Amino acid sequence: MKNIIVIVLTMFVVGCGGSDGDSDGGGAAVNAGDGASSSVQVPVSADVAESPAPETPTDKDVSQVCVAIDGMTFINNLGDIVNWTPESFEQTASSEDCVPVDGDIPVDGDGNPMFVVLNLTDLTGVDLVRLLEDKLMLAGDYVSVALSTIDQGGYGDILDTPYSHVRDIFGDLKPLNIADELTFEGLNLNFDVPQTITLAFDLRNMLQLKGDAYEMKDRGLRIVNNNEAGNIIGNINPSACASSMVDAYIYLYEVHGETTGETGGEPNYGDMGSEYAPVLTAKVSKENTYEFKHIPSGDYDLTLVCNGLFDLPDVVNDLLNVDSSQKGYSVGKDVLSIDF
Repeated sequence: MKNIIVIVLTMFVVGCGGSDGDSDGGGAAVNAGDGASSSVQVPVSADVAESPAPETPTDKDVSQVCVAIDGMTFINNLGDIVNWTPESFEQTASSEDCVPVDGDIPVDGDGNPMFVVLNLTDLTGVDLVRLLEDKLMLAGDYVSVALSTIDQGGYGDILDTPYSHVRDIFGDLKPLNIADELTFEGLNLNFDVPQTITLAFDLRNMLQLKGDAYEMKDRGLRIVNNNEAGNIIGNINPSACASSMVDAYIYLYEVHGETTGETGGEPNYGDMGSEYAPVLTAKVSKENTYEFKHIPSGDYDLTLVCNGLFDLPDVVNDLLNVDSSQKGYSVGKDVLSIDF
């Protein structure tokens, strides 16, 4: 069992009255945070976001990234733990295409699935998949959220498909080895009404092929409050890149001096392996469009990188061909359109 840890700097839950507890699952009681009554409960839902299939110069054919999840844990500032088990998860969350037709997800003594498995590249054809639905938790100050994952064991099919695995467009599969701790950056959540959080994975930044298996690195992860997140979309002038748009990406950089730096009045737009790495990257589509989803509210710059395909996350100081930049955009809860 592995843990994907989501560090939440301050998750202060206030307001909403609640019931005596949740009926189906885990959800062990915790002490409330400062100023909150220990009897106050709030409904919490959690979604997992889809991600574009990762693409690199050496491996452009990934079609599925299947991750088996067997628990979700909230830890408050006193160290108390609320643990949600697979029995608490939405039973429709699992991606059917991750489970071989001649295999099954194992069940416990009560017949409950021992995990859910999500295809992070295509979550049943929709943008989000609900993992937790309105689970009541005591109000308080929570400092971390963790997903526990399974990368050992198989479904018992003729190919002995690993629980967590990567499949290419030709049907070939490889095991997926997940880092011991995958840490999301912090997020402030002030709950005064029922809220939903989204867990998102930047697979291009996270996955790396090592021999006969893929590794999922401790990077490219984010958690956002759905009420405070927005999307960015845009069109690209087909002539913006001198050769073609085939290798082009849009890079998104958070704007503040500590992360972007200043040199001669100009921000440092780094490559994926650098100190000033982009928050996210988005492939320019065949229709010369791009899209970023589930972006935390804040100020951002965007750049068009014509050779972005060749920017490798494990290599520092890749030479980027930056065609143009769009600077100083504030992202809120709405869809922001930015063209190049």
